[in-house]
This record gives sequence, C-alpha cells and structure tokens, in this order.
Amino acid sequence: MNLVDYLINRDTIRLHVKARNWKQAVRQGVSPLIRQGAVEPRYYRAIIESVKKNGPYFVLMPQVALPHARPEEGALDQGFSLITLRQPINFGSVENDPIRVLLTFSAKDADDQLEGALAQAVTIFEDEHRIEAIIKCSTVEAIIDILKSIDFSEVEE
Repeated sequence: MNLVDYLINRDTIRLHVKARNWKQAVRQGVSPLIRQGAVEPRYYRAIIESVKKNGPYFVLMPQVALPHARPEEGALDQGFSLITLRQPINFGSVENDPIRVLLTFSAKDADDQLEGALAQAVTIFEDEHRIEAIIKCSTVEAIIDILKSIDFSEVEE
C-alpha cells in the first residue's frame, strides 16, 4: 500500500489538532480511520489499554508517534491518518517526548502487507527538518506538497 496516496486520496490529514493529553491525541488520530471505515470505535480503546499495559510502545522517534493496535482489536482494513498537534504532548516516552505528529495506522490482519507503507513512514520521518516543516504547515496542501516531494525510490512497495 502506498502511504502517501492513501493520505492524499482518503482525506485523513488534519492540522493543528487540539488535544489536552495523549489519550485525546490518539482519539484524534483514530477518528479519521473510523470515518473511513478502516477501524471500529473499539480500536481506540485497544490502543489506550495497550499503552496502559505496555507503555508508549508506538513513540519511536522524537516528536512522532505511530499509534496502532492489533488487527483483531477492531481493524477492518488498512488505514492511515496524519495529524499535527497544536501543542506538544507528552506520551510518557523519556527519549522522544513531546509529540507533535501522529501517524495512526491499522492493518486488517497480521499478514497485511504494511511493510512498504511503514518503510515510507520511516523515510518521511527520518529527516528532523522534514518533521519540523510538517509541524509548521498551515494547510493540508502544504503537507501534500512535502509528501509528494520525497524520493521513495529506495523504498520497496
């Protein structure tokens, strides 16, 4: 699956979202996936419960979180949403807090082919200057321009 095409074509990019805490931020990231029919509402609760049990497992790099749950916990299809937060929020990751960008995703089963999309996500967020540019974007079109400008030729689809 092509992550960038999904984000552009499914209207799942939201900017400067208000959230008072990490739970609200995750809810904002899951909401577009619910609207798209990629996940059931219980998917959000599964992410929250998993964090309570395992800690902030999806905070993998400074300023960026990739919230997700197991497929059997309400995922209906592959899906992605990208949100930027109005204010940075701590998720409980000493190394990577505070978070400003969430790329929420779902996979319909354990064999779902997300490798290409996740490799694209790594390519997007491996450049801290690009993360800063995404955070500063004031329009969805500006984010789309950034995403379209990235060379994904090294990433397998």
